Amino acid sequence: MSGWLVPAAEPRRVLLVQPYLPAHPLIADDPPEFSQPLGLCYLAAAARTAGHAVALADLYLRQAQEPRALLPWLEEQRPQVVGVSAPFTLLAPVVAELAREVKAWDRGAQVVVGGAHASSLPAQVLAEPAVDAVFLGEAEESFCAYLAGAALAEIDGLAYRQDGQPMLNPKRHWIKDLDDLPLPARDLLDLPAYWQRSGRAGLGRWTSLVTSRGCPFHCVFCSTHTVWGRRWRARSPENVLAELRELARLGLDTISLEDDNFSLDLERAAAILQGVIDQGLRFRWATPNGLRGDRLDRRLLSLMKRAGFSQVKVAVESGHPRVNREVVRKKLDLAKTREVVAQASELGLPTAAFFVLGFPEESPAEMLTSIGFALELKALGLSGADFFMATPYPGTDLLAQAQEQGLLLLGEAELPFANAFCPSLCSPQWDADLLWFMVRLARGAFDGRPGLAELLARCREEGLEAVLRQGRGRASYAVGGPEDSFILQAGWHGPEHWDRPMRWSKSRAELVLWPQGQERLELTLLTQRPGLAQRPLAGRVLAAGRELGPLALSDQEWHALSFGLPPELRQGRLPVSIQLEAGWSPTREGDSADERVLGVALCRVALTSGRAKTGLRAGLRRLLGR
Repeated sequence: MSGWLVPAAEPRRVLLVQPYLPAHPLIADDPPEFSQPLGLCYLAAAARTAGHAVALADLYLRQAQEPRALLPWLEEQRPQVVGVSAPFTLLAPVVAELAREVKAWDRGAQVVVGGAHASSLPAQVLAEPAVDAVFLGEAEESFCAYLAGAALAEIDGLAYRQDGQPMLNPKRHWIKDLDDLPLPARDLLDLPAYWQRSGRAGLGRWTSLVTSRGCPFHCVFCSTHTVWGRRWRARSPENVLAELRELARLGLDTISLEDDNFSLDLERAAAILQGVIDQGLRFRWATPNGLRGDRLDRRLLSLMKRAGFSQVKVAVESGHPRVNREVVRKKLDLAKTREVVAQASELGLPTAAFFVLGFPEESPAEMLTSIGFALELKALGLSGADFFMATPYPGTDLLAQAQEQGLLLLGEAELPFANAFCPSLCSPQWDADLLWFMVRLARGAFDGRPGLAELLARCREEGLEAVLRQGRGRASYAVGGPEDSFILQAGWHGPEHWDRPMRWSKSRAELVLWPQGQERLELTLLTQRPGLAQRPLAGRVLAAGRELGPLALSDQEWHALSFGLPPELRQGRLPVSIQLEAGWSPTREGDSADERVLGVALCRVALTSGRAKTGLRAGLRRLLGR
C-alpha cells in the first residue's frame, strides 16, 4: 500500500457517480461524446486499496434524465458516502439535484463533489446545502483521508463547513510518484456499453489512458492546472506498460491518449512506445487533446507510426508568433512545429492541428496570419485542421480577463454553456460578426473551397477592411459557401435560445428558438452564387404558426431582415418556419429536379431586445461596404 494511502479502520460503503446531462436545448440535440470516467476509476481504485467497498453509477451512460435514476444504486449499495463528479460547469445544476436526492434518501449519507468545475468554483458548489464537502484537484489521497475520518481542517484541498460557515483548505500537495497509484478500476465500468454509445466512430474497443499529470505552461484558455497542478509528473514507462498489458488482456484494441503533455519528456515517451513495439502490444492510438509540436522529433514520430498511431494531433492554438507567445502564452516554437509536420509527412504519419481564433488582444490581421500558418502546414503535409473560437471557461485566465474588461457576450446563466463553436467574447478590435467571418474563412480556405484561399491571400495582402469594402461577391463565400449553405450556426446571441439545429426541407426551413424575453427576430440571408436564382425569391416567416412578415428577396446577395415578436411569443419554446415560395435553381445544367437546391442560404439568426449588442448591423455594413 502506498505511503500516503490511509487504510480504513472502519471500511465505508462508497458510491461514485457520473452525472447525467441537464435538460437544456443547447445539448439536447448535440450532446458531448460518451467518455469513460477515468478519474472516478482512479478514485475507486485508491479507495478499494484502502479497504473500502466501492460502486460506480454512470448516469450519463444510462441516459438518465432525473435524479431519481440514482435510487436503484442507492437502494442496492446503501452507501455511506456518495461522491459526485463535476467535470463541467454545465453539470452544476445536475450535481445539486443529485446531492438533494441522496439527502432525501438518507440525510445521514455524506455527499462530496470533485472534478474540474468543483476545483475551479468550490464555494459555488458548497453553496448547495446538500453538499457536505468539495475536493480540489486530484483527490486520491485527500478522499482516502476523508474516508478514514481525518480531521477536515487537516485534509489538503478540501472545502467544507464548520459551524455552518464555509471553510477552504487550499490545494498544496500533489502526488509525487504516480507509480504509487493503483491502476484505475475499469472493472466497475460496462465497457461494451461505452463502445456502443460512445459516438467515437471507428475507435473500436477503446479506453482512455493517462500517463502523466500537471502542466508547466500557462495557456490563457486552459484550466487543467486547477485539477492537476502546474508541476508535470509522469508515470514510469514500466508502470504504463503494465497497464497496457492489462488492457490487451481485456481485449481492448484502441487507446485514447489523454495526457496534456505526453511527450514533454521525449526519452520517457520513446521508452513507452518502444516497449509497446517490443512486447507486441497491438493498439490503435488517438491523441484527442493534441501534443506540443515542439516536443516531438523524427525518432518519436517514427516510433508512433510503428506503435499504431493512425494520426498525431498538434495543438498549435495560434500561428502568429506574438499571439502565441504573449496572448495565448503557449510559447510554442512555430518553426519546430513546421519541421515536425514535414517529418511526419515524410514518415507517412498523418497529422492534424488545433487552432483558436478570437482572443481579445488578437487583431484581425493576426488572425489572418494564424490562418496562413495553417495553410503553410497543409503544404508541408498537414491533413486536417480544426478552428475554434476562444472560450472563457471557469478557472481560466481568459475568463478573468473577460470579466474584468467587460468582454463577455454571455450572461451568468449562459456562461456554463459557452463552447468553442459559438462566439462568447468580443474585443475592441473586432465583433462577433467578424469572428464568424474569420472562422468560416479559415475552415473554407483550409478545406480548399473555391475562391477562399485566394480571398485569404487578398485579405493578408490588401488588408481585411479594404477587401470587405470591395465587391461583396468574393467576401460573401467566406460566410455562407455553397457546401454548407443550409447549416445554421448558433449566433452571437448565446446558446440559451437554441432547441435543435435548423432543418431545411425543400423550400422550408424549420428551427426552434427560446426567446427568453427577447423582442425581435433578426435574419441574415445570402443569395447563393449571383445569377443562379432564376427569379426573385418570395416567401414568409412564421413563428408559432403566426406570420411575422413576408419575404421578398431581390437579386442582391445580402438581406438583413428584422421582425418584431408579439409579447405572447417572447417566452418559452418558439417554433419558427421560413417558407420560400419561389426561387428554385439547378445546381448545374442538366441536374434533375431532385438535385435542385435553394438559391438562398440562411447564415445567421439572432434574437435581440432591439439593440444589436455585438454589432450585427455594423458587421453587415462592414461586410457589404455600406
